[in-house]
Amino acid sequence: MITKKYTVFGTPIGRLYRIKGIYLPSVTSIISGFKTDRKNFTNDYLSIGTLGHFECLREYEPNMVVPDVSFTWDDDIINAKLNAINTMWDICKPLSATNIKVEFVVYDPVNRYAGQVDMLEGSRISDIKTGAFYKHYTLQLGAYFHAYNLGRKKKLTGTRLYILDSNNRADRNPDGLPEILNYSQAESEEFAAKFLEKAAAYNVLMDEYLSGRW
Repeated sequence: MITKKYTVFGTPIGRLYRIKGIYLPSVTSIISGFKTDRKNFTNDYLSIGTLGHFECLREYEPNMVVPDVSFTWDDDIINAKLNAINTMWDICKPLSATNIKVEFVVYDPVNRYAGQVDMLEGSRISDIKTGAFYKHYTLQLGAYFHAYNLGRKKKLTGTRLYILDSNNRADRNPDGLPEILNYSQAESEEFAAKFLEKAAAYNVLMDEYLSGRW
């Protein structure tokens, strides 16, 4: 399910979305596990990821607002990483802007979670990463895949990861090339099932915490 009406809160137990009067934990909070001492923080790697996403997606959404980020890195490092991200994106980005939707929120009120999708490419949910690949990224795809499909007759056919690793050290991405990982509908459904297990466990702990049983 997609919504345009939501509010996001940073809390000690993670990011919460308020949608139709219901508070739903974010996809990324669920994947990282239940904690009661989360803090709103940023660092240079998170900031370059945020700015990198903007650089990649703004051509599909002219009204995107430039994100407010800060860095401790000097300008040479920032510009080098952004240039690397842009170069990789130019190699692998969708050739047509037709049927592309970017940065929208999906949610599941039954399994109780919400999250922001990077891109919908026709019948495929896509996510952009500006660092190395981690296995839990597939759970994130599965969460978006499942929530988007709710109530729809025409289902998504799969998911995709764009890996734009801006760290070009020898053991990571020495050639500065992007990687595209495509997942079938069946694979995406498997990712979704694994994510829903984590969501169920997370929500049990969250309910216990909020009811004062911790």
